[in-house]
Amino acid sequence: MKTTNKNLMTLTASGLSLFLMLGMTSCGDNDSATDDNEMETTEMAEDNSMISTNYFTDWDANTDGYLDEDEYSGGNYRTWDTNADGKLDETEWNKGNMDNGYEGQSWADWDIDRDGFLNDGEYRTGYNKGGWYRAWDTDGDSRISQQEYDTGMANRPNRDM
Repeated sequence: MKTTNKNLMTLTASGLSLFLMLGMTSCGDNDSATDDNEMETTEMAEDNSMISTNYFTDWDANTDGYLDEDEYSGGNYRTWDTNADGKLDETEWNKGNMDNGYEGQSWADWDIDRDGFLNDGEYRTGYNKGGWYRAWDTDGDSRISQQEYDTGMANRPNRDM
């Protein structure tokens, strides 16, 4: 009987913890449009704040349920900018390439002005040359649906971004 009570208490505590964590994430950002069946996940940033890992919803700026090329590349840029200083250094760029399996890229080809950082324009120029948006837009309608995004994320060689 004691084992059953202990297991029940552990299960109840786990469920309560999950409930509280999900409640905290849903209160943090009411601007995101989410599907009733969609669960947003979070992770702890280095500064102990919660950050969203539901990039599709975060990147869909116009909340139309699709990512256009601007939303997609801009979202990637902001995600790769891990120190949130508005520019990418070579370390951030290398990590973004590695995490996403983007091979055959050269920092020197992307850092057009040779200042040691990528601004948004330099990033988008290099990004567009890579053809990643077109690769994820499998139906060729010039927008990425949630399903195309999920498939693209699942097919990345390194999925622990």
